[in-house]
Amino acid sequence: SNHMAIGCADSTIRILDTTTGHCTQRITLDKFQSRDTLVWSVKYLTDFTVVSTSSEGKIQFWNGHFGTLKQTFHLHLADVLSLAIDDEESIVFASGIDSKVVCLRKINTEGSIGTWVQAKA
Repeated sequence: SNHMAIGCADSTIRILDTTTGHCTQRITLDKFQSRDTLVWSVKYLTDFTVVSTSSEGKIQFWNGHFGTLKQTFHLHLADVLSLAIDDEESIVFASGIDSKVVCLRKINTEGSIGTWVQAKA
């Protein structure tokens, strides 16, 4: 893909075309008590899903083409700072300042293509 995702301090994720340098999509996150949400970590998957972590303690999955929210997990008590994704893009690990590591797994059953669920430790 010729695209990359960038997390910003103004409550946005921007998708850039790496060939032209132009922003092709701008995703806006919720603000908390009128303060900007910090997007700490972003991954852009090969199926154009954008995975983000934020200062709201959320892990969110977005449609990178349309900028729409697909799923939200609020499993942390504070900022979620980092993301790691396996080579098959079917497992996501997220950790934050609450010292918690969360594992999410992609399931592909009939009627739930590309749905993410919390994996048990």
